[in-house]
Amino acid sequence: MKNKLILLLAVVTLLSCSKDKEQTKDPIIGFWKPVVLKDNGVDITDDCNIKSTADFHENGKAYIEVFEKVQNGCTPNPKREASWRKKNGDVYEFNPTDGEPEEVPFKFIENNTKFIDQNGSIWKKQ
Repeated sequence: MKNKLILLLAVVTLLSCSKDKEQTKDPIIGFWKPVVLKDNGVDITDDCNIKSTADFHENGKAYIEVFEKVQNGCTPNPKREASWRKKNGDVYEFNPTDGEPEEVPFKFIENNTKFIDQNGSIWKKQ
């Protein structure tokens, strides 16, 4: 009986720790796909660029893949890699391996399952 009680306490402790970790996980972490793409507030969503993805990892790495129409076809641009970190509030700093660092605000909505970026695009966590 004592062994079962110890095992039960160990399981409860592990479960409570994993819930705490989930609650403190940054909302940007995950695999995202666009719902609406905008450029300076103008809707540019089409059947090709809607295939774009953003993948943010807990280790501070991000991988962005953008699709665009090219001569009646849809092709992905080379996948871009960047490091990311939360600056404050919902502002993140991105440092692409092929460019300059940039601060980008995100507005998380619908229990952090979607975000709106600085252009007005809406992305949904998959």
